[in-house]
Amino acid sequence: MPNWCTNKLILTGDSKVIKGLIGQIFDKNEFFNLVIPRLELDDWDEDENWGSDRDIDIEDQLINADELRDFLKTKSISEVTTVSMVFYSAWTPPLKVYEKLNELGIDVYAVYWELGSLFCGYYANGEEQQQRITGYCSDLPSYILEVKEAFEDFPLGE
Repeated sequence: MPNWCTNKLILTGDSKVIKGLIGQIFDKNEFFNLVIPRLELDDWDEDENWGSDRDIDIEDQLINADELRDFLKTKSISEVTTVSMVFYSAWTPPLKVYEKLNELGIDVYAVYWELGSLFCGYYANGEEQQQRITGYCSDLPSYILEVKEAFEDFPLGE
């Protein structure tokens, strides 16, 4: 069983593209493979392809699935949409998936944290930062403290 890396991914781009991607994620119960098709590798080598060793299971690992289902039901009239996805990935964030989404013209901002190996980081349209943490709020960088989904994961303390 892997350590789970929590990811908050914010996508901004063409409404039709974003809505199409989210719809396919639910239709196919996969995310990473939609963006970068799976290479024929051993099961443990998927990190070479995606940056994480396996795709996500929508029902078990997509934390805000209901919010995204509601998004799919809206009749958006704007040309640009911003949507957030909060999900668990195995061991590490899928940085290669984020890079590919950015290459496809989608603005990508992601924050991630993994409490088993005590690291966190962010990806912002090609810029990346990753750092070690202790697991306490007093040790966290501001980009994590700004993410409400992180609060329950980090105990207060010095």
